[in-house]
Amino acid sequence: MTTGLTLTGGGARGAYQAGALVELLPALDAAGRRPSILSGASVGALNATALAAAAHLPVDEQVAALTSVWAQVRERDVLEPFVRRAPQVLLRYASELSPFPGPRLRGLVGTAPLRATIARWVDWDQVEANVGDDGPLDTLLVMATAVATGRATAFVAGAVPDEGERRVRYVPTRLGADHLVASASIPLLFEATHVEDPPEAAGWYSDGSTRLSRPVSPVIDAGADDVVVVSTTGLGEVPDHTGAREAEPDLADVGVNVLEALVRDVLIDDLDRCHRQHDVDCLVVAPEDPLALGDLARQVMDDRHRHPTGALRSDLPLIDWALGSESPRQGELLSYLLFDPDFVAGAMELGAADARRALEGL
Repeated sequence: MTTGLTLTGGGARGAYQAGALVELLPALDAAGRRPSILSGASVGALNATALAAAAHLPVDEQVAALTSVWAQVRERDVLEPFVRRAPQVLLRYASELSPFPGPRLRGLVGTAPLRATIARWVDWDQVEANVGDDGPLDTLLVMATAVATGRATAFVAGAVPDEGERRVRYVPTRLGADHLVASASIPLLFEATHVEDPPEAAGWYSDGSTRLSRPVSPVIDAGADDVVVVSTTGLGEVPDHTGAREAEPDLADVGVNVLEALVRDVLIDDLDRCHRQHDVDCLVVAPEDPLALGDLARQVMDDRHRHPTGALRSDLPLIDWALGSESPRQGELLSYLLFDPDFVAGAMELGAADARRALEGL
């Protein structure tokens, strides 16, 4: 049996995955199902790569390393301060409106803090030693989207999968920071990332979730016949809010629908397809309450950021104000950006609890 682990995208919701993996990895190891194929998109790619860097360690040390990383992460480790970025954004936006050639606006947020954080998170030499050949992992796949073609692309360390239905392009390479930054570059928010290695796949790339219509398929293409999925988005139906049908939808409502289409809907479809076409059953961990992470984000914002001192230490109140939403689902959008220690701790607890429920039938 070859076990593959698929980790979806989700920004700060990646802390939920870390909490789930604290419970999952020891249980899978004890059951002889330790994953040897890892695949991730966006923050899922960061978590998968962090696991790959620790794959030579005992499983308890692996989860300790991952939780230590998340316990330390802060907003400034991922998001460039708005005050520093604002002049450049305004100038580039003005250039976009000008008929004359000039620098263009590629994103609202730069990737320098994220790149520096990845350098602290990942030992690339250890990743290379752990994946393929005699390492404990067969394959590591970092999903990204080619901006020029819109095609889902997997940058691959270790054994390269067959292209299957050719919905995903598999590119063997020595993985590095550019590939991870590209995978996590949420369109419009982050600027796209130029990847140079390997030369035959050089170009601009963005978030790995945006065109990944078959999120589970890469690990199956890589040889997995046993699949574990950790989704940061609940797969159940979201209950109607009181008065929601009568209220005019705002930015939060529309934004959440787009994010759910990118992650939730395609995952549900691919899980069903994998069962029907490949006869592969998947162990899935996802928020039992689809609103739990959003509710947690709203609570943390109220407790820590919606007051004068909160505005001094974080850009999150500005983001909250810019959304300008009274929608009950505004917390859903904030939860993707809330790199806050209280949110991280709460999300990890939710992930661990959902993983324990999923493991009851293992």
